[in-house]
Amino acid sequence: MAKDAVKRWTSLFAWVLGSVPSLAALPAPVQPVPADLLLLNGRVYTLSWSEPSPEGTPAGNAPNSASGWRPDAEAVAIRGDRIVFVGGTREAQAYRGPRTRVLDVAGPPSCPASSTPTPTWPDSAKRPARWT
Repeated sequence: MAKDAVKRWTSLFAWVLGSVPSLAALPAPVQPVPADLLLLNGRVYTLSWSEPSPEGTPAGNAPNSASGWRPDAEAVAIRGDRIVFVGGTREAQAYRGPRTRVLDVAGPPSCPASSTPTPTWPDSAKRPARWT
């Protein structure tokens, strides 16, 4: 019985040693090229969901519930004239570089798929509307 245990441990040890070179060959995570502009902590609607029903009911994959519409994302990264990332603020930090302009938009709605500027409406009359 002791010989069987030694054989099993020897086999396992040999397998682990044989696997180490293949683990070393795994590619390292690639750092994305920094963006020119990061918009963080916003309310972003990507409009990437399906069309509503003919009756006007939102599509099943739309970010809508009984409590209303909710944003798809909270951050956008832009490089040149391209949107390179739409998602969470934490994930967007990977696109921050030494020359990246970072704007904390703190909630006004944004639509990154829009080809023209869209007005965003202030939360109160004290804060003027901003164009995004």
